[in-house]
Amino acid sequence: MNYDTLPDGFSLYKFINLNTNKLKLWLNMASLPIFAALVVPAAFVVPLPARPVPLKQVYLVAACLIGFMLIHELIHGLFFRLAGGRPT
Repeated sequence: MNYDTLPDGFSLYKFINLNTNKLKLWLNMASLPIFAALVVPAAFVVPLPARPVPLKQVYLVAACLIGFMLIHELIHGLFFRLAGGRPT
């Protein structure tokens, strides 16, 4: 599939460069209200534990989250390579 040219009958409406620091900042700032809209209602639905959670359990959950994120990103990189691209 070629992404260098537009198909016949199409014309370029607008070009957006997502690699500018200013746009990255605005996209991240725009995600904060969305995050709050998801987290705030969840705080009312999920009950707090009746007793304190052991610190060992917190570390285990954090380690699992980091491990899952690493595996997730490695899968992205693998499929980039299989598609002939080079992740940057």
